[in-house]
Amino acid sequence: MAIESSPKARARLALQALTAGPQRSATLGAERDLLSALVWRRVMSRAGRHRPRLADARFSSAFDETPARTPRAGLRSIGSLVEQIRPLALERSPAEPERVNVLLARADREPLRGGHSAAFNLGARLGQRGVRVRIVACDGAREAERPPDRVQRPRAHSGLEAADGRLELIDAADRATVVPVSPRDSFIATTWSTAHIAWEAAQALGRERFLYLIQEYEPLAFAAGGLSMAAEESYRFPHVALFSTEPLRDYFRALRIGVFATEGSAGNGASLSFDDAIAAVDPPTLEELRMRTSRRLLFHCRPEPDATRTMFELGMIGLARAAQAGWLAGWEVNGIGSERPQPPIELAPGVDLVALECAEPQAYVGLLRAHDVGLALLATPHPSLVSLEMASAAMCTVTNSHGVKDRDWLQARSPNLVVAEPTAAAITEAIRVALGRAEEYPTRVAGAGLAWPRSWTDALDDGLIDRVVDLLRRC
Repeated sequence: MAIESSPKARARLALQALTAGPQRSATLGAERDLLSALVWRRVMSRAGRHRPRLADARFSSAFDETPARTPRAGLRSIGSLVEQIRPLALERSPAEPERVNVLLARADREPLRGGHSAAFNLGARLGQRGVRVRIVACDGAREAERPPDRVQRPRAHSGLEAADGRLELIDAADRATVVPVSPRDSFIATTWSTAHIAWEAAQALGRERFLYLIQEYEPLAFAAGGLSMAAEESYRFPHVALFSTEPLRDYFRALRIGVFATEGSAGNGASLSFDDAIAAVDPPTLEELRMRTSRRLLFHCRPEPDATRTMFELGMIGLARAAQAGWLAGWEVNGIGSERPQPPIELAPGVDLVALECAEPQAYVGLLRAHDVGLALLATPHPSLVSLEMASAAMCTVTNSHGVKDRDWLQARSPNLVVAEPTAAAITEAIRVALGRAEEYPTRVAGAGLAWPRSWTDALDDGLIDRVVDLLRRC
C-alpha cells in the first residue's frame, strides 16, 4: 500500500524485484508484477492528460441539464405522471353539439413544429371539411406557467384560421375546467399521455375506441421505467390509428403493436398513414453554390433531457472526431434546435460549435439555405423531418437508420441523405463522406427535389381527411 505515495517504498520494491528470483523469493516474484503495474498506471495517467477529450469541463458545463437531486425528486416525478394522465372533467349534455376533441399535451409551443403542428393542422383540416373540432389543452402545467392566451396563440399559424369558426379551443390543463360534451363526441389522442385521457373520456361516453394520431414510438423517448411503460400501455387501449409516415406504421406492424397486435389484416383496415409536411425551402441554385466562399455545417443540436432520441451525444462525438482529424478545418460549425442559449463548444483547436437560437420559420429556412452539410439524427423508426428539410435545401445530410427506416428507404427519398448506423464510428465516417460531397453541386441541387409534402394541405389532402372521418365514425 505504501508504494502509492512513498518513494522509499517504491525503491525497496524495485530492489526486491531486481534481486529476488521467483524460485528464491517468498512472494514468488510478485514484486515484478507490482512494479510493472505501477509503471503502466503512471504512464497511462500521464498520457491521458494530453489526449483531446470531448467530455471536458467546457462540454459538460455547457449542456449540463441535470436537475438538483433532492429527497423528494422521486415524489415529484410521480406527481408529474399523475397530472399528465389525469382524466378530463366532462359534463355530458344532449344539448351540446357533436364535436371531435383533439387532445394536446402542449398547446403553447411556438413556433408550431413537428408533432404539435400535425395535431393542430389535422384539427384545422377536419374543420375545413365540415367537422366541428375542439382543441383541448390537457398538459397539466402549473397555472403560474400558463399564459392566459396560450391556447389562442397558435391560431395565427398558417392554416388554422381557415376552419370557418369550427375550430374551438379550450384550456383544461388544470382539470378543474369542466369540458361540456355531447354523448356523440369523439376523441383524438396526439401523444401517449393524451391517449390515457382519450380512453377515459371515450369510456365515459360509452365509446368503443378513440383515434390515436401516432407520431412516434414514444417509449423510446424515455429511459426504461414508469414513463416508458405508461407510453407502451397507451397502444393497448382500443383505438384506430393515424400514423405519421409509413415506416412508423411498418414498425408497429412488424412488432405487432397497437392495432397490429392481433393476427391477420385487421390492423391495416384500422389504420392510415401520411407524411408530415416539412418546411418549404427554395434551395440555392447551382450558381449560388458555386459562388460561396465559406463552408458551413448545421447540427440539429438538442441537448435537453426530453430530446434524448435526437442522439445529441453521438452527434457531438462524431463532430469532435471529425474536427480532431482535421476534416472541419476552415468550416463554420453551427447547432440549431436547443430551447435555451448555449455557449460555444470547442470541438478541436480552431473549431467551435456555435449553438444558434431556435429560429422562426422564415429564419429557419434561411439558415438551411446557407449551409452545405447537415447532421440530424433520430433514434426512432420515424424519419427525422429536420434531415429531410436539410436535404431539400441541397445540403449533404447525415442521418441514421433504425429498423424499417433503413438506408434504401431514406436514400430513395433523396440522394443528399448520407445514412449511418446509429454508432459513433458510423456517424463519424458519414460526416467525412458528407464533407467530401459538399462540392458536388449538381448532385446536391438535384437531390433537393425530394418527393415529400411541403404544406399541410398536401400532407392531409382531401382524400386522407375523408378516410380519417370514416375512422372517427368507427370509434
